[in-house]
Amino acid sequence: MTYEHPVDLVPVVRTKLSYDMLPCEHNYWDALKIIPGSDEGQDMMHAESHQRMKAIAPFRSMLDTYSVLCADIITEVMYKNLQKQMDPDEYDDGHAAQWHDVTLAQNREIVRGAIYPILAHLLESGMVVPA
Repeated sequence: MTYEHPVDLVPVVRTKLSYDMLPCEHNYWDALKIIPGSDEGQDMMHAESHQRMKAIAPFRSMLDTYSVLCADIITEVMYKNLQKQMDPDEYDDGHAAQWHDVTLAQNREIVRGAIYPILAHLLESGMVVPA
């Protein structure tokens, strides 16, 4: 069967990723421009999210370790690029070090916050199968 107009699944996947990435109780739907479904629909999406997150439980310690290592690499490259772009006369080691510390912590959360739902969705789709 072919369709004249392809179905855009991006909103569905984006909503599912949001359920996986955000705390159970939050008020970010408007910021994400997502209109939550009915109470019953939200309950179903919430339950499905918990099932996906349970599926990655055996991988969490390794994901956490690799997330930190990846974030550290990303931050060091960003830091070096920042130093290269700054005017040497305006460069301040204190501000640069503060930027580095804040960015490192933030990057660690971003990488970890992304890898959990990515792996969960790959497992759910069958594209990744545990050994």
